[in-house]
Amino acid sequence: MSYISQQDLIDELGGLPKLIEALDDDGYGQIDDGLSARIIASACGTVDGYLQGRYNVPLSPVPALAVEASLVFAMEKIYNRRKQAADEKNPYAARAAEMRQRLKRISDREESLDAQERPAFIPGAVISSPSAINGSTL
Repeated sequence: MSYISQQDLIDELGGLPKLIEALDDDGYGQIDDGLSARIIASACGTVDGYLQGRYNVPLSPVPALAVEASLVFAMEKIYNRRKQAADEKNPYAARAAEMRQRLKRISDREESLDAQERPAFIPGAVISSPSAINGSTL
């Protein structure tokens, strides 16, 4: 499941011509749809990777933070793959780093993803039957 679409990338970049410029590797004046889909899948997979130990992924309903993080990661990938001047910086790098830190804090249970949390499992363990350790029972 994708949290973002190709249209989200178009909207973020400011129009279809800019996305074509970024993702037209063969020079035909069209977006390579397979490349676009791989970038989106990778970005959404990154979000799931951070959250999978705490939540059931893919997320449904999709929290706004998951959408934002996926979009930022996709844009970071798009900017990283195009040729850049030696002193040119990726405008999404700082936002992506901040988003990774936030997702890590969520994964570590320091923050919540949204108001309606659905944990993947209940942490902790309960022993509901006697256990024999070294000949004794607990």
